Amino acid sequence: MTAPELKEYLHALQRKKQAKKPKPRATMGQPWIILRELVEREAKKEDNLKKLKGANCHERHLFIYLDPLREESVIPEIAGVAPNELVAPKLPQGIDKVWIGSRWRENGEEEYLWCCDEEGWKRVL
Repeated sequence: MTAPELKEYLHALQRKKQAKKPKPRATMGQPWIILRELVEREAKKEDNLKKLKGANCHERHLFIYLDPLREESVIPEIAGVAPNELVAPKLPQGIDKVWIGSRWRENGEEEYLWCCDEEGWKRVL
């Protein structure tokens, strides 16, 4: 293979790779603000509050699964954000901790799990 043929082959591979890469969704505002608003909305839902307030336990945890295919998914945008950059949501009384879980495929499938309490966000996976 000559140098020009090799160069063309490498360019073709790169074009093929870029064609497979999912395009990031356009979001209105900063992803971490969107995440905070999404968590606050889920935490205020009557069924979630009723279930968690009715639990006889020391701590109450709300788990939210973010479907990476839904329009409001912010996983592609926050995947590389450091947890201390994420804005913590205001949780209603009766919810002590929020867990966010999702899967996102960029270079293979990755699972993401974040946890937020009064100390802020932590990435677990």
